[in-house]
Amino acid sequence: SGSGPVWHVTDVIFNWPSLPPGFIVKLIFNVLTDSAPGFKLAGPPRLFQMRDARGVYRWLKELAAKAPPARIVPSHGEDVVLDPPGQRLIELLTTQGKV
Repeated sequence: SGSGPVWHVTDVIFNWPSLPPGFIVKLIFNVLTDSAPGFKLAGPPRLFQMRDARGVYRWLKELAAKAPPARIVPSHGEDVVLDPPGQRLIELLTTQGKV
């Protein structure tokens, strides 16, 4: 884009404004994996689809440091505009991803 790279991160990151209804959904996405609400790393894919989630997060952090994205397009939730580019993503990977 004119403001910098745009990343489509599929199910690695969610940006749900609120939790979908249902006890099981709230249990999985909020209590057990801290995946929602908000701009967060997706817990279920981390648990069931990634062999080395911390390695993935470390790699994303390195990429974001080299070419900071201006926008994140998650599969679930609204786009996230990063101003300054990359900063919120790097903070998310550092704090929630622990890399």
